[in-house]
Amino acid sequence: IHQIKKKIEEVGKPLKEWNVRIYYGIKTGYDKAFIIDTKTRNKILEGCRTKEEKERTKKIIRPVLKGRDIKRYFYDWNELWMIIIPKGWTDSNRGRKDPETFIEESFSSLIRHLRRYREQLEKRYDQGDYWWELRECKYYPEFEKEKIIWQEMTPEPSFAYDKKGYVSPSSVFMMIGSSNLKFLLGVLNSKIAMFYLTQIAYTLSKGAIRWKKQYVERIPVPEI
Repeated sequence: IHQIKKKIEEVGKPLKEWNVRIYYGIKTGYDKAFIIDTKTRNKILEGCRTKEEKERTKKIIRPVLKGRDIKRYFYDWNELWMIIIPKGWTDSNRGRKDPETFIEESFSSLIRHLRRYREQLEKRYDQGDYWWELRECKYYPEFEKEKIIWQEMTPEPSFAYDKKGYVSPSSVFMMIGSSNLKFLLGVLNSKIAMFYLTQIAYTLSKGAIRWKKQYVERIPVPEI
């Protein structure tokens, strides 16, 4: 086994040297409030007071892929959505208006939904300047790019390719940056990558492996 591991390392260079960037998904601090199904999304949009409010609301409710949706080479979207009002958005747009008044005017229907969870949202650690905002995340725009996505805990590789701009929660990782993503996808889903990770990564008692950034970026990948 040691010789096989050594041979893999000799013919490939670590993934982190392939001009890629790896990020974990979005931490909402309370998924129950911020991740909604299509029925709830439609209800929120129908409750908007104006056409302008409806368009504003549409832009911040993004389709989301959870870990269990992602398989080897493909994903099954379960019609779930994430509400994303990032830290700083309120203060950047409200002018001199009171924050609560402004957010109510901007997203009256959406705030009605979130207000049901206000007590829990105010207590969470992962939040922005206000209880309706998410924590700071400098790479929100990266979700819209071509990327490889995978779930953190799984007994086998579950790397999939996405160019539709799905967002994801913190149990999902994404990789962007390389012009060779589809090649990397094939290598990462291979038995060789699986073997190598079992030699370096932490394995859970049920056989699942932690496909975390610090392990995945060490996988040797041969030159094309």
